[in-house]
Amino acid sequence: MKSNCLLGAWKQFILNPTKTMIHKRGSWLEIFQCKWPHFYWLDLRDNHYYHFCAKYSDEPFINQIWFEGEIKRLLWHGNGET
Repeated sequence: MKSNCLLGAWKQFILNPTKTMIHKRGSWLEIFQCKWPHFYWLDLRDNHYYHFCAKYSDEPFINQIWFEGEIKRLLWHGNGET
């Protein structure tokens, strides 16, 4: 499926607005360094963080707006897992 992390988070929020909290990692100013901020969400139903991540890690800067990927559970956001 093609999307990006912001659209993936918004889709989850629209599907379940009372049980989804969207978070952002990084700054919009990083665009000047050819990086995009990363968006992810907390699903309050299971208390886990999720994000839409790229299938390929070597996407050029402009292709990072719309890319092939999948939803995965995050393991680095303060939930005691690494």
